[in-house]
Order: sequence, then C-alpha cells, then structure tokens
Amino acid sequence: YQAIKHLAEVQPDYKELGVMAGFNHVVTGGVQHLKNMLRVNIQLFEAATYKQTWSRVIERKLTKYNLFAIQDDICKLIVNEIGKLNNRKYTEPKKLAIVVGG
Repeated sequence: YQAIKHLAEVQPDYKELGVMAGFNHVVTGGVQHLKNMLRVNIQLFEAATYKQTWSRVIERKLTKYNLFAIQDDICKLIVNEIGKLNNRKYTEPKKLAIVVGG
C-alpha cells in the first residue's frame, strides 16, 4: 500500500501510474455517505490505454455490523470483472487490497 500511495503522489496521472507500476488495470472511484446509506462509484480502466472497460454504482444500507461485508463484496465484484476480462474464473484471494483516496 505505501509503495502505491507514494507512486500516486509522485505520478497523479493514472495512465502513467499504471504503466510505471506495471499494472494491467487501474481501479478508481469514490464513496458518498448520507445517514445510513453508502454509495460507491467504481470505474475499471485498462492501464495501457486508460480506456474505461467497466463501471458500477453500488448502494447499500450501512449498519454498524456490515461495513467489512460491503468492502468484501466490492472487492469480489472487481476481481470477478477483471477475471472476465482475462477469461479467468474468480477464486478467493489470499489478500486483496484496494487503495481509495488520494
């Protein structure tokens, strides 16, 4: 996480960042929160061309118990979509991290 955070600070252009770090895809997005509702906007870009290949808006009711479940669902959704682009079936990763913010 720290290495990517540092690269993002040095190289704010996501296309260049993806190429510099050797990524195939770049995930961007944002989060909005109002009372007990959570909205997450996600975009998936091909790193080399910065062509958007997929996007999704996810809205969920937020409770004090389900934040991690929502995070896991979003991670699985992204991994599944990348798998489809690469003709691979999703398998449970040992670790998966998505860096949000800047």
